[in-house]
Amino acid sequence: VLHQVATSSTTKPATGQPAMGLVHCASMLYRTADRSTRLSGDQQTPLVTFADGLNQTILTTPQMDYSDAAKTALLAGPGMLHVKQPAKGNQAATHLNVTWADHCNVKLFENSNVVQQVEAVGDVKVDHPQIKMASNDIALSFLRDPKEPDKSLLHQMLASGEVDCDLSDKLHP
Repeated sequence: VLHQVATSSTTKPATGQPAMGLVHCASMLYRTADRSTRLSGDQQTPLVTFADGLNQTILTTPQMDYSDAAKTALLAGPGMLHVKQPAKGNQAATHLNVTWADHCNVKLFENSNVVQQVEAVGDVKVDHPQIKMASNDIALSFLRDPKEPDKSLLHQMLASGEVDCDLSDKLHP
């Protein structure tokens, strides 16, 4: 019985294409017993990059520990999350960018690879057309798009520690 699969490369980064996205990293360790994965960077490929199948969500980090059973990921070290919010009615699509310095925990919806919750820690910055924010920590929660269940919509944002927030947008300067 195969319990563990590992791959690493000194010349080309490892690339895998799960059913719902593309992973680009220096090394990957997969454990069959608990369906967990460790993705790591190195000097030549310093970041792990994950992009969902529709390029709606892109994550980068030096190391990612993912549990498929729990639908959670721990992103160790500084990183970035980019989420494209789909167009609604006559509103154009928007982009949410979040960066952090320490780590980030990500929770996916059950039976999917759609982001449900993000908790980022350490010098967090948020950039969205309706909000610009900096804080020590931030928690984002998303709802599934009722029209397109393979997408999520930003629902709530909670920031703590030295929060600096600008809620102006093009319509409300």
